[in-house]
Amino acid sequence: MMNKYTMQVIKKLTFAPFFLITFTLLIFNLNTVFSSYDFIFSFSNRTLISLLTICILLTLTSLFFVLFVCFSQKLMFVLPMVSIASIIPLFITSTTLATVIIIGTLTTLLITYFVLQNALKKYLTFNPKAIFNPSIVLMGQLLLLTISLSYFLSINQTIAKNGFQIPDSLLDSVLTLTDQMVEKNTSKEPAPKLSITKEQIELLRQNPEALRQSGLDPKILDSLDQPIDPEEDFSKTLTKQLVKSQFEQTLKPYLNIIPAVLSALLFVTLMSINSLVGIVIAPILWVIFLILEKSGFVKFVSEQRPVKKMVI
Repeated sequence: MMNKYTMQVIKKLTFAPFFLITFTLLIFNLNTVFSSYDFIFSFSNRTLISLLTICILLTLTSLFFVLFVCFSQKLMFVLPMVSIASIIPLFITSTTLATVIIIGTLTTLLITYFVLQNALKKYLTFNPKAIFNPSIVLMGQLLLLTISLSYFLSINQTIAKNGFQIPDSLLDSVLTLTDQMVEKNTSKEPAPKLSITKEQIELLRQNPEALRQSGLDPKILDSLDQPIDPEEDFSKTLTKQLVKSQFEQTLKPYLNIIPAVLSALLFVTLMSINSLVGIVIAPILWVIFLILEKSGFVKFVSEQRPVKKMVI
């Protein structure tokens, strides 16, 4: 039979494994985000599920760490778990990103610990939402800043190496919407379609300066030689390639600031989704402490304290 001290240690470390597991899963899911910027411009259900999964794991990580600190409280228990969590990214992500995530995670966890310790010393009546929710929200926001900074470094390297390309999914959505608007605002007579023959493509290939004078990259001709989807007409493919080339030429002078813009978009997107996910924190806290109380894991006592009042 376990003695009282062993039981106390187990209670203090109860939520530590849950925190480490959810944090590890969070870092694994972030690898898909760090590798591309296409998802920012995508409106698919797959992208939404991916971002929602990240925010749920982020919320659970914050929740379990706050609960772990609540029951352990002492640094002798908290510091080892903080150290273990901080080095986890080293085994999952690239060295450059791992360094940033390690520093950001270590800073976030220590700040959350001291903020929560202050809250635990000041409360008068135990209210899980009032005591823990601010720390959970703060930790989530600090982790989002760390994620956004790591994403900036990752995408900055990608764009510096390969340049920036407008995702085809975004172009398809824009062109489809444009076609629908044009059909509504024009007469019933069909609009003339853009057509170009292989002979004209060869002529343009021999005279690339004509394309450059129009602000287009001659490489666009290579994409026109590729097989076309039977359901997609040639004019639509050509239009998409022309628009894509024009956009990329326009954005070329601003390549240095594009990573910062993408990081800001990622931060705003995740912050918005995380705020929606955060609505369930209060009910989850209430259920957790109800179960802990009913099971005898924790006990609550009522105290009467003297109150000093001024009487005239």
